[in-house]
Amino acid sequence: MLKTKAKSLKEYPGVYLMKDKFDIIIYVGKSKNLKNRVSSYFSNIKNRTSKVEKLIKNIADFEYIYLDTEIEALLLEKELIDRYKPTYNRLLKNTERYPYIEITLEEDYPRILVSYEPISEYNLYFGPFTSLSVVEKVCFSISKILKLRTCNRILKSSCLNYNLKNCLGVCINPNIKEIYYNNLNIAIEYLSLLNTKLLDIFQNEMKNASLTLDFENAINFREDIKSLNFIREALLNSVKIKNKNILMVENLNKNTFKVFCIYNKIFYCEKYDKENLDIKTLERTIKSIFNTFEKNSYKNSKNSIDSTLIINRYLNNNKVNFLEITDQSDISLFLNGFIELQKGLE
Repeated sequence: MLKTKAKSLKEYPGVYLMKDKFDIIIYVGKSKNLKNRVSSYFSNIKNRTSKVEKLIKNIADFEYIYLDTEIEALLLEKELIDRYKPTYNRLLKNTERYPYIEITLEEDYPRILVSYEPISEYNLYFGPFTSLSVVEKVCFSISKILKLRTCNRILKSSCLNYNLKNCLGVCINPNIKEIYYNNLNIAIEYLSLLNTKLLDIFQNEMKNASLTLDFENAINFREDIKSLNFIREALLNSVKIKNKNILMVENLNKNTFKVFCIYNKIFYCEKYDKENLDIKTLERTIKSIFNTFEKNSYKNSKNSIDSTLIINRYLNNNKVNFLEITDQSDISLFLNGFIELQKGLE
């Protein structure tokens, strides 16, 4: 029955919600082609993981929501996962989650950790990043070179890290807080893209190791520098569209396209007919939308940050047409260019 239901789906983008026999949502997914994706659950596919097989055995029914574009599917998928917290989204995506770098400012002597969820309003989070191994390496290397604590709790006696000179020794040095925070700020400023002082420290250490013929350490510092550059590049990419007016248009079919107005989130989207399009009217509409949108309504919450990152990845990884609006006179030129391009493809 489910196989027949899946085959009756249309080849549209959208979101699907898998339910168990108690009508509880156990998995939420998205696809550019709902028919193909949902049908794959009920086909004889080899080499599925045991977790996927277990999910499939527990599916008693499914719901679906058709959407116009993949970006809408991505954002709705995230919203529904946050709302329902399905069991199998956590189990199946455990190894696919994107890690953050967390700085635990809620602690007296903050640590630099790997985190999967920015759950504390008091701590700093940077990311998410695509490589867990790089994030783990960076957190370890920064803590070591800046001599920040890595222990879960502060004891009243020195630990191995202090004896190895990898830590300032907050456990036995009560007057070390100013130095500790000065070192911590070097990391925060680098991750906040304010300066590259942290990178300079690693480069100096690599140079000194080479001069003393300590080639093993020199190689280690070189690898640390590569990881730090990877993190910096990822952070630079993640802020490309933040706090910027973005106009995106996406082709739906030969007759229709969709307009998206974005400021850290999609706050307007509407379909338009190419044949009956008045560019001047559309241009005035878009200008009015951006001029009247209340930018102060954007809250820098976890959900807002995640949505911004989803949109940013979509703009960077997909062949969509978008314009960063620095001068509103560019809107007409952009729209005309898009329409002419579509005519050329017909």
